[in-house]
Amino acid sequence: MRSDLLGPDFWLQWCKDIFDPTVGPPAVDWYNSYYGSVNITGQNIIFANAIEDPWQYAGMRQLTPDQAASPMRNVLINCNNCAHCVDLRTPSDADAPPLTNARNYIKKTVIEWLTPTTADYEKAFGKNTTTQVVFDNQEPLFLQE
Repeated sequence: MRSDLLGPDFWLQWCKDIFDPTVGPPAVDWYNSYYGSVNITGQNIIFANAIEDPWQYAGMRQLTPDQAASPMRNVLINCNNCAHCVDLRTPSDADAPPLTNARNYIKKTVIEWLTPTTADYEKAFGKNTTTQVVFDNQEPLFLQE
């Protein structure tokens, strides 16, 4: 819950008091233009927001159809006491099911993105190539045949 008194004017004055009296208002239009606003393009991005996070509306709560068709995902974690960066905290048996489900979804998605396909192997090593990657004279971490 946020007070109506903590609006943009309050925070601008706070920044002036803390950092520099010449600080001006944020250059929102410049940042939106530079970073793409809600028209972000990219691959393998997960936007995780929690329902009680005051920053959730500065993130990507929803994706456009083009973004959703790309390797971008968004997760909205809806549970009590689910605030900023809750998905990054150490998991606990006391975590709410929506938080646990979100973490599992994020983990599964990242693993899918990082798991090379046959086409990736062939592009890297060529067809009909056997490659072994050995780390520190131990068992092979990866074997392609």
